[in-house]
Amino acid sequence: MNGATFPKFIKADGLALGKGAVEVRNFNEAKQVIHDMMIDRKFGQAGTRVVIEDYLGGAESPEISLHALTDGNTYLMFPAAQDHKTIGEGHTGPMTGGMGTVSPLPGISGELVAEYGERIVDPLLRGLQARGINYKGLVYPGLKLQDGQPKVLEYNARFGDPETQVYARLAESGFLTHCLLLVRVRLIRSTYAGVIWLLYVSYLHLPATQNPLKKVCQLMA
Repeated sequence: MNGATFPKFIKADGLALGKGAVEVRNFNEAKQVIHDMMIDRKFGQAGTRVVIEDYLGGAESPEISLHALTDGNTYLMFPAAQDHKTIGEGHTGPMTGGMGTVSPLPGISGELVAEYGERIVDPLLRGLQARGINYKGLVYPGLKLQDGQPKVLEYNARFGDPETQVYARLAESGFLTHCLLLVRVRLIRSTYAGVIWLLYVSYLHLPATQNPLKKVCQLMA
């Protein structure tokens, strides 16, 4: 990290339930975060190796989620969604597994989503086909918009957890049926949906087995 320009993001390379990316503003912060992950094992085995990433901007450069169902040849784009990750107001505080989601997004039109599909999803499918892989399922690229241009942060072969909740609410008919058929159908209404998560105060510091909201959820069931 000597000679690096800041800010940067340091990310646990393994699965950390969405909490493994930390913004650092200087060398000392970076050194401490790497120590927390690799020596103190803050994220367990997920932090055995870390990735140091360029900083692509804050709230002025929004992060969005794209989802596409594919049969290996064609694909169906979902509206863009935004999963708000930081725990504090105004995009502040540590990363979480997601504090709430909204879809579709103002300023991200259906035409723009289709363009992202052509630029990001279609080349992925063509590349898989060239390797003899006929992938059927879900493609979920996570993007950062920098100066209006999409930068791919990651590819996932699954639904995003909070995003799926709003997509299920927007589905015009059987959501699972569409997922299983993997064909081009009119899946999404042109309406809006949002989700807000209910969390206990020590959410970031307790293991998943210690959940004070369990009894609340049982009462609400």
